[in-house]
This record gives sequence, structure tokens and C-alpha cells, in this order.
Amino acid sequence: MKTQLEALGISVDEPVRGRLLWFTEELLRWNRLVNLTAITREEEVVEKHIVDSLTLMPLLTGRERILDVGSGGGFPGLPLKIVFDDLNFVSVDAVGKKINFQRHVVRQLGLTRFLALHSRIEDVPRWEGFDSGFDVIVSRAFASLVDFVRLTLPCLADGGRLVAMKGPEGERELSQCKEVLAGLGVSCVGLERNRLPQSMAERLLITLKTAR
Repeated sequence: MKTQLEALGISVDEPVRGRLLWFTEELLRWNRLVNLTAITREEEVVEKHIVDSLTLMPLLTGRERILDVGSGGGFPGLPLKIVFDDLNFVSVDAVGKKINFQRHVVRQLGLTRFLALHSRIEDVPRWEGFDSGFDVIVSRAFASLVDFVRLTLPCLADGGRLVAMKGPEGERELSQCKEVLAGLGVSCVGLERNRLPQSMAERLLITLKTAR
């Protein structure tokens, strides 16, 4: 893990890497009982879930209030929270067993300011306490860019950012939907390209903001 992160210019100290490795092993242990991920080899989980999630680190200060939409087994939210303890995270997924796993990890690691919600994103604006919105809303393989924006805009704080984690098709998708996004009052303000160190799989972080 250390070598892979360093290849991306990311530094994480040894105690934190130990917690990330425990999380990896716990995901695989649970996955043998309840299906949480199609990836079943530890080295692939490290690269395609843990390291991939942490490519967001350079875009964060470590103190934002973040909404992770369609978070599955807790990606990218839990790896980021393990690294950045001061982040305030709300993680939303519609599949109960995945939220149960996230809550288990939160309890075992003693994480605070991390709320795992079994909910649909459409219902989040109606939850008490969320009316001030989020500084950053992130999704990883959750929906099309247009659907991601439409579903999450009601949850975004003034001046906040939407970050879509995509593969190599992301740039083409962005080009094809720019007019629709503009109609929603949103534009792209950043593209961050990465390659995962072992598989060399392409990753693209698309940052969007509103004009307001």
C-alpha cells in the first residue's frame, strides 16, 4: 500500500496504514458472508478500493463536511475518514447490508463524525440537520454525471463542490453533457487524471461547481 500511495504522491503514516489494512481484511471477511464487493483478492481491494479512494486526498483540506453518495462498502468515505479524522462524513447507500458493514467499521475503529445512512439520496434533504448542505459531495461509480448532479444539488452548500470519480470514459461523458449541466447551473472547474499504480487503470476526478 505504501508504495502505491507514494507513486501517486500521497503520504500516509504507518499507524494509519495499519487501520486501512485492517479495514481491507474486515471487508474481505464480511464479503465471504454477505456480498459487499465483486473484488475478492486483497491486493485488488487495496488498489481498486483503498488507493483509488485516497486519490481524493489532494482535493481536500481535511476539515470539510462531505456527503458520499452510493457509498457501497464505504468507498471513498471510510478510507478518507481513516486518514482525515477531522472530516465530517455522511455516507448514504440504499443497500442495508453495506450500511451495516460501514457502521461495524465505525464502531470497531472508534470513528466519530461519520454517519452511515440507509437511505436514498432523494430523501437526504428531508433529514433533520442536513439543511445547511455539504461542502463536498462525492460519488464513485454511482450514476451518470447528469443524474449525479440532479440528485445531489439540493444537498450542496453555497460554494460547495461536486466530485465525480470516473474511469477513462468520464471525459467523453463530460463533453457530451456539458450543455445539460450548464442548464442545471453547473460547470466543470477541475479534471484530475490518475493511473492506479499496479493495474495502470485510468481514473478521472471531475470537480463541478454551481454559479451561485
